[in-house]
Amino acid sequence: MLVTIEEVQDYMGTRFDAIQKRSVSMVIESLHSELEQWLNRPIEPGTWTETHVVPWNARSMPNSPFYVGIWEDPGFVSNEGWMISLNRTPVTNVLTVYRGYTRSPSVAPELLKVGTHYAVRKFGIELFDAEPYDEITVTYEGGLSGEQIKVLKGLILRAAVREAIYLTDDSFSVKELEPQKTDRYQPGFSKRELESVARLKRVRI
Repeated sequence: MLVTIEEVQDYMGTRFDAIQKRSVSMVIESLHSELEQWLNRPIEPGTWTETHVVPWNARSMPNSPFYVGIWEDPGFVSNEGWMISLNRTPVTNVLTVYRGYTRSPSVAPELLKVGTHYAVRKFGIELFDAEPYDEITVTYEGGLSGEQIKVLKGLILRAAVREAIYLTDDSFSVKELEPQKTDRYQPGFSKRELESVARLKRVRI
C-alpha cells in the first residue's frame, strides 16, 4: 500500500486505538482498490500471468515469419508483428512467454525466445510467431511505480484522512446518541481529485 496507518496518524496529529486502526486499514485498502479500478491499472509493481488466444483472422504476412492480427480485444494491427496488449502496464520485464497449440493438445507448450519470437513493448509484447487459436501465456512484471508518483500517495492520504475524521467523529456521536449529519460527507475520491491523475489512466481503444 502507498499509504500506511502511521502516515494517516501523523497527518492528523493523533493516535488511533486498535479498533480505529483496523477501520483505517480497511479504508486505505478500499481507496487503493478504487484508484486502481479508476486508472484501470495497478499503482504498485507486481508479477502477473495472462493468457491470450490468437484470433481466427490472424494471418501470416507474405514472405515473412511475422503475423498480423485484425482483432478486437486486446491488441491492434501491426506492420511487423501481432501486438498483445497486457493489462498491468507499463510492462517493466517479461519473465516467460509460452505458446500452447490448441489444435494439437498433445504437443507441450513451447517456451518462446525474446528477439526471435517476440519483442517487449511498454504496453505488451509484439509476437512474431503464432497461428490462429494458439494460446499465448505471458508472465511479466508491470504496473505503475506509485511510490515515485507523489500525487497518487497524496490523493490516497487526503481521502483516508477525510474518512478517518468522519469515522472518529461519528463514533463520538453514537456514544452521545447524536448521529452526525452526513450530507457533507464525501466518501472516496472527488471528481476533481480523480481528474488530477487522468493522465495516468489506461485507456483501451
